[in-house]
Amino acid sequence: MVKHEKIAQLMDEQGITCQALADEVGVSTAMVSMIRRGLKTPSVEVLVRIAVRLKVGVQDLVEEK
Repeated sequence: MVKHEKIAQLMDEQGITCQALADEVGVSTAMVSMIRRGLKTPSVEVLVRIAVRLKVGVQDLVEEK
């Protein structure tokens, strides 16, 4: 499960808009907004790109089972 609240927190802390993150990771602004709110789960590839952009490890954005 993706920690959507962590993505939202990091975006807010770093001053990154949904539009900016979307442009940088290659998805739509709507998709980033839905990921941020927990309505969509990104693919592994997109999650990796989000983690790189937010300067955290993928493991920081995924809940352990």
